[in-house]
Amino acid sequence: MKRVPDHSSALPPVGDRVRPDPESYARFFAALDAAIERRVNEREAEAAGLDVLAAAVEAAAAILKAEREGAA
Repeated sequence: MKRVPDHSSALPPVGDRVRPDPESYARFFAALDAAIERRVNEREAEAAGLDVLAAAVEAAAAILKAEREGAA
């Protein structure tokens, strides 16, 4: 699959740029597919980052809890 240059989250051009011929439709849907794939990858990276952050917060909470229980 051909990659489209990363320009913002804008969708590929539509309207008068998509002509009713198979080649134009193929280019449009290839660009649309690439934009969707890029956004899915961005979302997956964000989710992975949040998972790492959540694990760090849980570890910090466990350390604080252990310290409180040890001091009591």
